[in-house]
Amino acid sequence: MSLDRARARSVGLGEVLVTNASGATSDTLVSTMTSTLREKIGECAVGSTPTRFEVTITEMKGQNAAKTLFLGDSSGARGKVKLVDIATGATIGDYDLVHSKGSGGVLGMIALADAEQDVSNAFGDQICREILAAE
Repeated sequence: MSLDRARARSVGLGEVLVTNASGATSDTLVSTMTSTLREKIGECAVGSTPTRFEVTITEMKGQNAAKTLFLGDSSGARGKVKLVDIATGATIGDYDLVHSKGSGGVLGMIALADAEQDVSNAFGDQICREILAAE
């Protein structure tokens, strides 16, 4: 799933564009994910090719607090990231992103409380570890 090693090393952070196509209504999802991805990807995409990371959130699920407390529940998201060479407009790669986290009880409610930040961190980690193969 990752880019070949030489290509991954050449990728540098140019832009991050996030689109919410999930139908989830949130005033902060796009801004939270954009700022988190800029920070995380900026640490691992340090090459000389300015690259646009186009992230589309296709599915977003937050926890149901009552269900989490009594039965357990999960939060998570699905999406896609397209890496585009800004100079040429060429697609470098197109990848699926998936994150899911389940828990229950009072501690589970706390663990699943900020799904937007959790998903943003997970997508950033997945891009760095699995696509850019950064350690």
